[in-house]
Amino acid sequence: MLPKGKVGICYRIPPFLKFYKNIKGMEITFNNHTRQIEAKTSIQNILDNWVGEKQKGIAVAVNKTVVPKAQWGSYVLQPNDNVLVINATQGG
Repeated sequence: MLPKGKVGICYRIPPFLKFYKNIKGMEITFNNHTRQIEAKTSIQNILDNWVGEKQKGIAVAVNKTVVPKAQWGSYVLQPNDNVLVINATQGG
């Protein structure tokens, strides 16, 4: 069970507990890693907790569809969503 008050925090599921499904939580894939999050977690919640303050120059795609930055706070993730965060870099 997820600790009280820990909305949107990442919890890795140990391999021996893969059979366990938290009724209040759900599983998503975040940058190719399976993560357990609470239901009704927004993209902005996971970015605040997992990426931190370095959110400038990133793009987010959910299930291979880019989500505009203006929608990060209102876009609620669903069970089994595949979230990919891409960091823009300079090059030449």
